[in-house]
Amino acid sequence: MTRTLRAVQVSGRGAPDPLELMALLRGALTSSGDALMPVAASAAPRDGLTVPRSVAVVIETSGSTDAPKRVMLSTDALLAGAAASSDALGGPGQWLLALPTHYIAGLQVLVRSIRCRDNAGGAGARAL
Repeated sequence: MTRTLRAVQVSGRGAPDPLELMALLRGALTSSGDALMPVAASAAPRDGLTVPRSVAVVIETSGSTDAPKRVMLSTDALLAGAAASSDALGGPGQWLLALPTHYIAGLQVLVRSIRCRDNAGGAGARAL
């Protein structure tokens, strides 16, 4: 089984607020929405792609050792990372989004926030 991969421009004019992106991400994690591919404003998003049903997010690597590659991440993998952070810190914590969400580090802040029901910086998150 497959599902639609939705490219979401997460920076620049017209980008969703981080809280709106969290809602889209929650849908991707629960399989009630499309899988997401967050992209920077300079990237050319492609629509009409599909991914296996277990994939929640497709994220592009930084390309530090070669050309950037797109990596498919399952819901299980993303939530396992969030659980590991919670275990290492002794609780869910509260998260501040200070990294671009087209990188895994920024996106994982949102995943951890969804898991612990935090809003990743609240109303001020748009300014970051």
